[in-house]
Amino acid sequence: MKQKLWAAAAALLGLLAVNLHIRCAVGFEGEGPQGSYSPAALRQGLAAAEAAAEEILPGMAEEPSPRLWFTLSLSPPKGESRTVADAALRATPGVSVLDGVYLGGRQLGTVQNGSRFAGRVQAWLYDGMPRTARHAGLLEALETRPVYAREGSAQDPDELFRAVTAAAQTWYTDADGHVISG
Repeated sequence: MKQKLWAAAAALLGLLAVNLHIRCAVGFEGEGPQGSYSPAALRQGLAAAEAAAEEILPGMAEEPSPRLWFTLSLSPPKGESRTVADAALRATPGVSVLDGVYLGGRQLGTVQNGSRFAGRVQAWLYDGMPRTARHAGLLEALETRPVYAREGSAQDPDELFRAVTAAAQTWYTDADGHVISG
């Protein structure tokens, strides 16, 4: 009977050992991404952030010191390495998140507030619209998306606005959908 009990206990321990997962949580200066990460995802995220910070601030990047917590769990960690990389870059001194401005897929510059900048371009587009026009647009898509950059490297929005409006080609349509100028 004792042998069966020991065998059952060993089988149960083996089953637990196979199904236990190491889960990591990370924080940077009191803040961190929510969720749990595998040790591999944590390493990949920190390495990616270090490489990106070195590219943004060559020879000057000062990596933030992460606080790590480890637990064992029956459920696997679900966090992704890019979430760790994002949190690490946001905590890196000298690195900030700006909005890149793209026209037709080409980056023209960066600004502090991409939605405000896009609204300004939209207003310019409609302010210059002919009276008979009902709709206006740009031939190439204007988009803004977050980019990591050196702190303080945002461009003057007025200069970037002039560059975008000089490079942008417009189209206007009338009520019937016919192009009336562009």
